[in-house]
Amino acid sequence: MRITRVSVSRLMAVVGIVALNLATARRLAAYDVKLMMGVMPTALILQLALFRLIRTRGRWRAFWAGFLTAGFLAMLSFVWANRLSGTVGVATDAVTGKTVFVVVPGSFGGDQMHAIWTGYVDLVVRCLPYVPQSPLAAAVVFLMPQMLAASACGLFAWLVKRGAESCRSDANRKHEIPIKE
Repeated sequence: MRITRVSVSRLMAVVGIVALNLATARRLAAYDVKLMMGVMPTALILQLALFRLIRTRGRWRAFWAGFLTAGFLAMLSFVWANRLSGTVGVATDAVTGKTVFVVVPGSFGGDQMHAIWTGYVDLVVRCLPYVPQSPLAAAVVFLMPQMLAASACGLFAWLVKRGAESCRSDANRKHEIPIKE
């Protein structure tokens, strides 16, 4: 049986990455819990995809590049929907002293993205009424469309790379010079 040897520097890198992830999760949780539940699982998977992108070659490298690109864009759409959409705030009227609700409009794109994500969550709640109302279930619900988009784009990149390789090999066969004996 072969024992895997791990260097101290690799262990230190792993500990540093885990510490950075925990610090980021803690900071996001203090800022916005929903944002943390939608971003952190995706960020962890994208870190693994980055590692695989660095360590692989050929078609699989194309898959991981597409996966990483689409996953990052999907995660940004979630952040955009949560940070740039309209909000309702409470303010005190300076003249009358009464408390009033104030609608603060967000960006047009942020409002549209928020409507898409809200529609998705409403669809999940309607179709799966027995999903437990826990942070873990919410994280999985937020994670699924992001990873589906990342996987689809990774598969597309893998197929494009496969097609490019086959075209290159066909072109090489076409220009071969027959050898006469």
